[in-house]
Parts: sequence; structure tokens; C-alpha cells
Amino acid sequence: YAIRAIGKLVMDVDDRGTPVGAGLKVTCSCPDGQRQTAAALSENNIIVCKHGAAALESVLDLEAIARYESNRSRMLQQAREEAARRREREERAKEEQDREIPGERSRIEYGLDAFTESEIEKHLKEACKTVDGLRALATVFPAFVMPVPRPQFCVRCKENYDDRYQDQTICRMRHPDEFCTEMWDTSKISWQHCNRCDGDFDVPDFYRKVSDDGEWCFVGKHT
Repeated sequence: YAIRAIGKLVMDVDDRGTPVGAGLKVTCSCPDGQRQTAAALSENNIIVCKHGAAALESVLDLEAIARYESNRSRMLQQAREEAARRREREERAKEEQDREIPGERSRIEYGLDAFTESEIEKHLKEACKTVDGLRALATVFPAFVMPVPRPQFCVRCKENYDDRYQDQTICRMRHPDEFCTEMWDTSKISWQHCNRCDGDFDVPDFYRKVSDDGEWCFVGKHT
């Protein structure tokens, strides 16, 4: 398999003190590598297959690891202090809300938990139909949260996408029928094999001799 690494790894810790990395993209041509690439795009994190992990381990910078370990306690302390400041800001905001509009926060939070996602979406779209509702939504979703559409066209999947919206960053292509062959093991067990990506799919759950690579022939970035 072909493994490719682009960028420079920058280590940090999240709000809970868990080490996280950014700035590095690792891809592998194996089927699991394609799935991991899609997961990395969706979660905005570094996720690799076993081949990519082995390749990374073979080129580890031991001095960089030592520097990271020596700085980790400081980074953890900074993360804890920032989390404490954020909790304090949130508590002050809650107290102000209770003074200005008592009971409304608990009412809204309860409703958001009780409604289904489709019900919330329906109410938001209904609010868009009135001037007051649109003003309220424009305050909740300013342009830096919900940018003005900037669609681009992917020549691979022939779909429009906006890479500032996380759900639209991944290009997916199903296995083309003309490249698929039905495979058989005896006369009772069959599945599909894609000759384009060399993947297998529609494998029966009970059949363990062949792994199911899923419905997608390609998963990655738009072109």
C-alpha cells in the first residue's frame, strides 16, 4: 500500500487535558485507510490505519517527543486554568440570564433536549418566514457561524459543496455497477467485488472469510 504524509504535526491538549494533534494529514491506499481518512475529515482529527501508524512510528522524532513530554505538564495546567475561566464566564452569564429573563434558559434547554432534531429544524425554518424570527436567528447564527454560501463543484462526484461546512467536506462515490462482479462461495453465499477499488461489499454478516469494505468506492476530499 502507498502511504503519504503531508504537513507538520503540532501537539496540544484539549479542554480535558487529552493530547491532540493537528497540522498533519496521513493517507493510505488500503480500504481501511480510506475510511480513516473520511473519519479524520469528519472529526477534524488525525486518524490513521495500522499501516499509517507503523509508518509514523518508524520516523518518530525522539527529540520532539521529549520536548512534548517535558512541556505536557505546563500544557495541562494551562488547559485546566482556561477550563476554569470558561466555567466562571458561563456561570456569570447564567446569573445574568436569570436576572434579565428568569426561567427562560431552563425552558429552552429542556425543549432542546425534548424535541427531536427534525422538530427543531422544522421550528427554525418556520421562524425564517417572519421578520422577527429571521432577526432572532441571525443573532443566534451570525455569519462566522453560518457563512454565506460559497459553493464549489466537485468534478469527481458531480456535486456542489462548501468546504466550510463539515458535513460537506467529504466526497463519496459508490461502487460503479459496470466495475462490479458477483462473487460466490459454493452455491449459497455471494457478495459483490469492485474491480475499480478492489473492495468487497454486500458480504453476508455471518460470512467471515471476506471482510466487507462498505458501500463506498471512494471516500476522500472533493476535487
